Amino acid sequence: MTTARRPRTMSLGALIHGSGGHVAAWRHPQARADGQLDFDFRARLAQTLENARFDVLFVADVLATWGEDAETLSRTGRASYFEPLTVLSALSSVTEHIGLVATATTTYNAPADLARRFASLDQLSGGRAGWNVVTSLVPLEAANFGFDEHLAHHLRYERADGFVTEVRRLWGQEGMPRSPQQRPVIFQAGSSEDGREFASRHGEVLFTAQTSIAGAQEYYADVKARAARHGRDRREVLVWPAMSPLVAATEAEARRRVEELEELVHDEVARRLVQDTLGGFDLSGCPLDGPLPEIPESDRSKSRRQQLVALAREGGLTIRQLARRMTGGGGIVAGTPEQIADHMESWFRQGAADGFNLSFPYFPGPVEDFADHVVPLLRRRGLLPADYAGTTLRENLGLPSPAAVPAVAGASR
Repeated sequence: MTTARRPRTMSLGALIHGSGGHVAAWRHPQARADGQLDFDFRARLAQTLENARFDVLFVADVLATWGEDAETLSRTGRASYFEPLTVLSALSSVTEHIGLVATATTTYNAPADLARRFASLDQLSGGRAGWNVVTSLVPLEAANFGFDEHLAHHLRYERADGFVTEVRRLWGQEGMPRSPQQRPVIFQAGSSEDGREFASRHGEVLFTAQTSIAGAQEYYADVKARAARHGRDRREVLVWPAMSPLVAATEAEARRRVEELEELVHDEVARRLVQDTLGGFDLSGCPLDGPLPEIPESDRSKSRRQQLVALAREGGLTIRQLARRMTGGGGIVAGTPEQIADHMESWFRQGAADGFNLSFPYFPGPVEDFADHVVPLLRRRGLLPADYAGTTLRENLGLPSPAAVPAVAGASR
């Protein structure tokens, strides 16, 4: 006897990152410049998201400084930040329903330690934990763990494959903290060939940075087809493009608010944002209002590099214009509540998204505007449920409880 599936609805996650997702968020007059290390502020944001029935609160992380240049870093709000599992454990005590997802790398961790930490968060939160699996983009992380060189791109994915399999096995062992959802939900980002193949084998919610509906549709169809080839139900692999919503009463007001944010970006921050994202290629001798030069291959995120170089070439963008496309932490979609709801509905209904990972430009205003004006529209259109489906993250995302994972020969170091 089969269980009837509930109607397909949109899922929502929100990235909580300092004073906001925009690189100049801390300079905005309505933002909290010190929000990165203010727990009470984070707690209020978490409760706002939960009241709006978001599925997930997501905390990103790197195991090094968030940038390689001290002067540039001093012009952002990202110089200091909490360890994500610690802050999410604290947030579990002031929330009841929203999922709590943390980034943790497979390159510079050990499976047994990471499995225990996430299982503990899952137990403490009553089954609301998720693990965003990453393979470490930042070469600075290597030195922090005693390595002379950063592991090559393909080797990082080879290590990750065995690492995730081992963590899932450990989550089934006796003595490991066990929650009502059995094990944390696995999140994964990555659009390179290695990233897509890895995500289609292991990921349950896949983050993607596609900025066009055509690109998102291609990614959506590809990873779901790959998942099916691995014997998985494609309906149990959710795709969440990144999006940075900015709600305003009119189109003109929306444009003004975007321009206001763009004017807050210091020239050197713009240059370093492009430089670091494209693999560290030195752009110091290139005029910001000139074209992007030829960018050599690097061992960082290959898919992100390809997307941005193509965006610059096809759009004839200068370095400054490319930086402005990147500063929102996910493409800024600014407009009236109806326009933003239309955008999300079109991607959801046209095979580009099962939900969205939202990175709000700054906090708290844009979160409150979205919760007050866009969420009710999505509910009236039948796209968002009014209430949480259950008590666990798996129930709320419509994902099944996992079967036991068999032991594998050999474990990652």
